[in-house]
Amino acid sequence: MAQRQGKRKRYPQAYWQAHIRKQQESGLSRAEYCRQHHLSYHALACWDHKLSRSFQKSGVLVPVPMRKIRLFDVSCGFQDILHR
Repeated sequence: MAQRQGKRKRYPQAYWQAHIRKQQESGLSRAEYCRQHHLSYHALACWDHKLSRSFQKSGVLVPVPMRKIRLFDVSCGFQDILHR
């Protein structure tokens, strides 16, 4: 799971994603969660920041329902158009 590189352990992204999710679900502060799970507070905070930035950059699209509304067009009268 962890690769040793010098004295530091390197954990994959999924490892940190799981801990971030578990910490948020636990209701514990980040500091307390890290103490209980023997994690580096700094490492967890850095990964949280890194992953939240990559999520923001990913450009996830969310479908937005559109509904027709009736507007009065001066040149043509009423017509159904999609509200933008």
